[in-house]
Amino acid sequence: MAIKKIVKFNKTFSIEQHQVQFEFLPMNAKDQQLYQVYFMYGPKRVRFHMQINSEGQFVITDKNRCPDKCNALESEFSQAILESLV
Repeated sequence: MAIKKIVKFNKTFSIEQHQVQFEFLPMNAKDQQLYQVYFMYGPKRVRFHMQINSEGQFVITDKNRCPDKCNALESEFSQAILESLV
C-alpha cells in the first residue's frame, strides 16, 4: 500500500464569473485535518481555515472572515482537499 502524502496545492474556482486561485496549506504533515486557505479578493489577501468534521468533510471554521460567495463553495473546497492526497 502506497503512503499518501499531504501537500500544499493551488486550485482555481469560479466566483462571480472570475477565475480565482486558492492556495491550500496543510497545517499537519501526518494527518489531513486542518488547512489554511489563501486567496486574493480585490486588492486584499484573505485567509480562512478549513477543518475536518466528524463526518469526514472539511468545513470553513471562520465563515465571518470569508466573503459569502466563498462560503457557498465550502463543499467544493472540501472535495478539493480530499482529492489532494498524492
